[in-house]
Amino acid sequence: QGCGPRPTGQPRARVAHVQRAPSERARMAKVVHVLSPNGQHKCAGEYTPVDGELANGQPVWQQAGGSFWLYSGINGMWIIGAQDVKEKGFQCNHGNLFCRT
Repeated sequence: QGCGPRPTGQPRARVAHVQRAPSERARMAKVVHVLSPNGQHKCAGEYTPVDGELANGQPVWQQAGGSFWLYSGINGMWIIGAQDVKEKGFQCNHGNLFCRT
């Protein structure tokens, strides 16, 4: 699934294997692989779900060995953001990569 450009016109990225319903946690992928071939390479890599952490009703994923988070923004988009979004309790719509699906 391709992701739309961020509002400032940054390149597209791909987010795969995200289950949206928290009730399906047992069937949820154990790892999400994020590819960002056209930029924002620091956001690429494996993300694993954070036990007991939800953002706007959806699971939160943490980058393995990195400092980024994959979360559902208050606008319903999947977003990869840095520590500042975690500090805001994921109650925001900003980050480095955005996905509309």
